[in-house]
Amino acid sequence: MTVLFCVDGGNEIGAGHLVRCSNLAKEVAGLGIKANFLVGGGLIDERIVGDFEIEIVPNAQYIAQKMDLVAGMVMRHSVQMVIFDVVHKFTHKNIDSFMNGLESLTHISKVGLLDSFGTGSLRQINPFPKMDLIIAPYAGEDDVSKKRCRPYMLLGPRYFVIDSVYKKFAKKNIHNVVSRVLVTCGGGDPLGISLKICKALECVHQKFLDVRVIVGPYYSVRIVRDLDRMVSRSAHNIILVHSPDGLAKWMEWCDIAIATSGLTKYELAAAGVPSILLSVDEVHDVANKVFVTEGTAIDLGIAGLISVCDLTKNIDELMCSIQIRQSLSNHGRCLVDGLGAAKIVGKIMELCDA
Repeated sequence: MTVLFCVDGGNEIGAGHLVRCSNLAKEVAGLGIKANFLVGGGLIDERIVGDFEIEIVPNAQYIAQKMDLVAGMVMRHSVQMVIFDVVHKFTHKNIDSFMNGLESLTHISKVGLLDSFGTGSLRQINPFPKMDLIIAPYAGEDDVSKKRCRPYMLLGPRYFVIDSVYKKFAKKNIHNVVSRVLVTCGGGDPLGISLKICKALECVHQKFLDVRVIVGPYYSVRIVRDLDRMVSRSAHNIILVHSPDGLAKWMEWCDIAIATSGLTKYELAAAGVPSILLSVDEVHDVANKVFVTEGTAIDLGIAGLISVCDLTKNIDELMCSIQIRQSLSNHGRCLVDGLGAAKIVGKIMELCDA
């Protein structure tokens, strides 16, 4: 049996899709089942995907533009299930070819989709797509399985996929004084939000902090250069961490985190890290606002609309209140149990055996 993961990654959409499917693929491989990858978007950090067999969509195209490649891989590798993690703005621009390709695939394989949230989701365009499985593992989705004949839906954060290492995390020790700050803005940071966060940290009341800034594999040369300049003149001990093998180590290390919207916020919640979230756009802003209703983080809205001074003020308030930090940590750990990958793969196996 073979499961094919079709995933996009790149400077503008980051590495979250790749990370998520890599974790699912590890769960699949743990059952002795083969997992292959087709990766679009032009860029790939092979450390994320590991030793799985990979094919790359040529000419930096996204998978929605080359659905014929998916069909070819299904036939060559006798694929029983195709899982797509490609719902983003570039897929929406090629939605007709993507939907037509999905429908054709259902004649030769089982098909599943890791959907997006809210107005960015494929379900907003077509509530009843012709496929076998839809997964929407987000806060704000119904926390029940919708048992329809087709597609079967797995909804809610109990299906969120994170690295198995988070299941081993002990309860976060919340210190009276914050001294370690993690800044993470995804696999790529085209808007330079990490730089804005670093500028805000220069103005906090605490005079010296240890800061780690995650520089993802899709960061541009310009953004990295600007961050280097900030580091060289900072009053804090800022270290840039380039393309680490996962964020668990740094989430365990830090006292608080400041992050952009995306899938990382669920990892921060699972690790019990008190966090401030910024959104890259309106779609992510909606998802963040739903996420924080669970008491899991502080949401400051769209990054481009908040001033450095206001960002500093909110960082200071979080750093000064151990009660708020403890509450955020406790609620985050309750939201994500770390078993999402196992639940999804269990359903994949059930559908393939049907």
